[in-house]
Amino acid sequence: MSKLRDIVAYFCSNYVYKDELSKVRLTKMVYLVDWRSAITDGKQLTRIQWHFNHYGPYVEDVVASIKYDSAFKAEH
Repeated sequence: MSKLRDIVAYFCSNYVYKDELSKVRLTKMVYLVDWRSAITDGKQLTRIQWHFNHYGPYVEDVVASIKYDSAFKAEH
């Protein structure tokens, strides 16, 4: 498994308020994992090249990485 998939799986399994776990929130939490790793270990855990807009970090990589993965199910 890829590190990104493992990180997303961890959040999906352990997030307390699963009904509030949107793709934006999930993306921001993955960003925080990368940010913390960069500070403590000097490198990101994922290979994502983060982009920032008016609302903070966002890329399609997080959602795209699990979109067609049968282990994940997106609810609208």
